[in-house]
Amino acid sequence: MKANLKTILPLVTAAISCTLSLAAGATDNDYSADSDRHYSSNFTPIVNEVRRAVLNLKKEDLKNYGAILKTPCVSGPDFGAMGVHLINHTFVDAVVDVSKPEALIYEPQSNGKLRIVGVEYIVPKDAWDAANPAQPGLPSPRPQLLGHLLNFVGSPNRYGIEGGFFEIHVWAFEDNPRGALHDWNPDVTCEKQPIPRM
Repeated sequence: MKANLKTILPLVTAAISCTLSLAAGATDNDYSADSDRHYSSNFTPIVNEVRRAVLNLKKEDLKNYGAILKTPCVSGPDFGAMGVHLINHTFVDAVVDVSKPEALIYEPQSNGKLRIVGVEYIVPKDAWDAANPAQPGLPSPRPQLLGHLLNFVGSPNRYGIEGGFFEIHVWAFEDNPRGALHDWNPDVTCEKQPIPRM
């Protein structure tokens, strides 16, 4: 019997979102998943690998996301958004490892919860340069993830990383009409971000 992906995929994605939230120790007041109907129908090799990596994160690693650093909801300068970034500070180093995304990205939902939409891999430039010195006469090496070059973001930046950082977004849990690796997603919004209580 063939499975109908249009029926099964939203259910699988909802289960994934709930699992990630529960594994991270989320409650109704923080990063719980919403039973949202959105999901990523992108099954390119890099998206598949990243999705698999996120689903295989250990519970102790999930607890580190947002424990020390998280961003407010990041809106695009012209359109769309990135969302709320929860950083796992133990993964921020000079290494690009698909199994250790430095940030999980969430979109605020109308019920006050957050829904996972993607990940960001982050490598501080100073750490990268120290571990990967340029060879005389050759261009400086740049980090890559599964054959895709990371982009450079200078200072000042959303993380406060002096000297800038290399990054790549992978929209593994939300379709992005601009491409699965594009920084900004026009289908993600910060409009439902709750107003912080003082």
